[in-house]
Amino acid sequence: TPNEAQTEKIVTDAMGHEVTIPADPQRILASYLEDHLVALGIKPVAQWSIGPESVQDYLQGDLKGIPIISYDLPLEAVASFSPDLILIGSESQVQKGLYEQYAKIAPTYVIGDEINKDWRKTLLKIGELLGKTEAAEQALKDYDQKVADTKA
Repeated sequence: TPNEAQTEKIVTDAMGHEVTIPADPQRILASYLEDHLVALGIKPVAQWSIGPESVQDYLQGDLKGIPIISYDLPLEAVASFSPDLILIGSESQVQKGLYEQYAKIAPTYVIGDEINKDWRKTLLKIGELLGKTEAAEQALKDYDQKVADTKA
């Protein structure tokens, strides 16, 4: 539905946190989940990196000019980007009280290893969270078509 993205929603993440997803988040931080955002036509507020040189090269056509953030998501760096939604791939990334710290900065949703180990499920989950389910399903169809064409 066209209105799918217009209302905020309360969802439960992989760790059991109730998270209020904003109606139309504009400043999403999703470190190492950028592929999925790009597939949905969304530019993140910062992109994953290991040091200043090591980014995901194949995404640079889409992420040109997007500043980098260290893979371990230092709190000060996260805060400096003023995200309105933080998506985290794995439970292991928010241990030792880090989740609570990120959640003070912005709503923080942990996708969790169970879903995150399957890129298709991850794309569909992020699409669902952001009100872009149709775009996620279309991206998967396009991908499958490309695979079929390549095989042929």
